[in-house]
Amino acid sequence: MTVGEYHSYGAPKGTAKAAQRIGGSAETARPIGFYRGVGPRGYQRSDQSIYEAVNEHLMIDDELDARGIQVHVQSGLVTLDGRVSSRYERRLADVLASGVRGVKQVANKLRVQPSPR
Repeated sequence: MTVGEYHSYGAPKGTAKAAQRIGGSAETARPIGFYRGVGPRGYQRSDQSIYEAVNEHLMIDDELDARGIQVHVQSGLVTLDGRVSSRYERRLADVLASGVRGVKQVANKLRVQPSPR
Protein backbone atom coordinates (compact mmCIF):
# COMPACT_ATOMS: atom_id res chain seq x y z
CA MET A 1 0.00 0.00 0.00
CA THR A 2 1.28 3.45 -0.85
CA VAL A 3 0.33 6.90 0.37
CA GLY A 4 -3.04 7.81 -1.06
CA GLU A 5 -4.43 4.25 -1.04
CA TYR A 6 -7.11 3.36 1.46
CA HIS A 7 -8.37 0.16 3.08
CA SER A 8 -12.07 0.95 2.90
CA TYR A 9 -14.63 3.37 1.56
CA GLY A 10 -14.79 5.30 4.85
CA ALA A 11 -11.03 5.56 5.31
CA PRO A 12 -10.43 8.70 3.16
CA LYS A 13 -12.91 10.73 5.18
CA GLY A 14 -11.55 9.43 8.50
CA THR A 15 -7.97 10.11 7.44
CA ALA A 16 -8.79 13.69 6.41
CA LYS A 17 -10.56 14.35 9.73
CA ALA A 18 -7.65 12.92 11.71
CA ALA A 19 -5.17 15.06 9.75
CA GLN A 20 -7.18 18.21 10.41
CA ARG A 21 -7.32 17.48 14.15
CA ILE A 22 -3.53 17.51 14.38
CA GLY A 23 -3.01 20.46 12.04
CA GLY A 24 -2.22 18.56 8.84
CA SER A 25 -4.08 18.24 5.58
CA ALA A 26 -5.76 15.40 3.73
CA GLU A 27 -3.09 15.58 1.03
CA THR A 28 -0.28 14.80 3.48
CA ALA A 29 -2.25 12.33 5.62
CA ARG A 30 -1.39 8.66 5.55
CA PRO A 31 -4.18 6.10 5.43
CA ILE A 32 -5.32 4.61 8.71
CA GLY A 33 -3.19 1.59 9.55
CA PHE A 34 -0.25 2.72 7.41
CA TYR A 35 2.30 1.67 10.06
CA ARG A 36 0.60 -1.47 11.33
CA GLY A 37 3.21 -4.12 12.06
CA VAL A 38 6.15 -1.71 11.99
CA GLY A 39 7.87 -1.89 15.38
CA PRO A 40 10.67 0.05 17.01
CA ARG A 41 14.13 -0.40 15.57
CA GLY A 42 15.80 -3.53 16.92
CA TYR A 43 12.60 -5.01 18.40
CA GLN A 44 12.45 -8.77 18.31
CA ARG A 45 9.57 -10.81 19.72
CA SER A 46 10.70 -13.23 22.43
CA ASP A 47 10.76 -16.96 21.79
CA GLN A 48 8.35 -17.49 24.70
CA SER A 49 5.86 -15.06 23.17
CA ILE A 50 6.16 -16.78 19.77
CA TYR A 51 5.75 -20.20 21.43
CA GLU A 52 2.54 -19.13 23.14
CA ALA A 53 1.13 -17.52 19.98
CA VAL A 54 1.89 -20.55 17.78
CA ASN A 55 0.28 -22.90 20.29
CA GLU A 56 -2.75 -20.61 20.52
CA HIS A 57 -3.14 -20.55 16.71
CA LEU A 58 -2.87 -24.35 16.51
CA MET A 59 -5.32 -24.81 19.36
CA ILE A 60 -8.10 -22.53 18.12
CA ASP A 61 -8.25 -23.77 14.53
CA ASP A 62 -11.40 -25.83 13.93
CA GLU A 63 -9.86 -28.10 11.28
CA LEU A 64 -6.69 -29.13 13.13
CA ASP A 65 -6.38 -31.74 15.86
CA ALA A 66 -3.24 -30.39 17.53
CA ARG A 67 -3.05 -33.00 20.31
CA GLY A 68 -0.14 -34.79 18.62
CA ILE A 69 1.90 -31.65 17.85
CA GLN A 70 4.86 -30.37 19.86
CA VAL A 71 6.16 -26.83 19.28
CA HIS A 72 9.76 -25.72 19.84
CA VAL A 73 11.06 -22.18 19.25
CA GLN A 74 14.65 -20.99 19.12
CA SER A 75 15.64 -17.55 17.82
CA GLY A 76 12.39 -17.20 15.88
CA LEU A 77 12.74 -20.62 14.23
CA VAL A 78 9.67 -22.73 14.97
CA THR A 79 9.95 -26.51 14.82
CA LEU A 80 6.79 -28.60 14.65
CA ASP A 81 7.24 -32.22 15.79
CA GLY A 82 4.82 -35.06 16.26
CA ARG A 83 2.01 -36.70 14.34
CA VAL A 84 -1.10 -35.53 12.51
CA SER A 85 -3.74 -37.58 10.71
CA SER A 86 -3.50 -36.10 7.19
CA ARG A 87 -1.30 -34.16 4.79
CA TYR A 88 -3.88 -31.37 4.98
CA GLU A 89 -3.38 -31.06 8.75
CA ARG A 90 0.39 -31.11 8.29
CA ARG A 91 0.21 -28.22 5.81
CA LEU A 92 -2.37 -26.34 7.90
CA ALA A 93 -0.13 -26.49 10.98
CA ASP A 94 2.73 -25.07 8.90
CA VAL A 95 0.57 -22.23 7.56
CA LEU A 96 -0.78 -21.36 11.01
CA ALA A 97 2.70 -21.28 12.57
CA SER A 98 4.10 -19.22 9.69
CA GLY A 99 1.39 -16.61 10.19
CA VAL A 100 2.51 -15.72 13.71
CA ARG A 101 4.30 -12.38 13.95
CA GLY A 102 7.97 -12.89 14.80
CA VAL A 103 8.32 -16.33 13.20
CA LYS A 104 11.32 -16.29 10.87
CA GLN A 105 11.05 -19.84 9.59
CA VAL A 106 9.10 -23.05 10.25
CA ALA A 107 10.72 -26.49 10.24
CA ASN A 108 7.82 -28.87 9.75
CA LYS A 109 8.85 -32.30 11.03
CA LEU A 110 5.29 -33.52 11.46
CA ARG A 111 4.63 -37.07 10.35
CA VAL A 112 1.34 -38.15 8.85
CA GLN A 113 -0.20 -41.15 10.55
CA PRO A 114 -3.81 -41.68 9.55
CA SER A 115 -6.03 -42.28 12.54
CA PRO A 116 -7.60 -45.74 12.72
CA ARG A 117 -11.23 -45.80 11.68
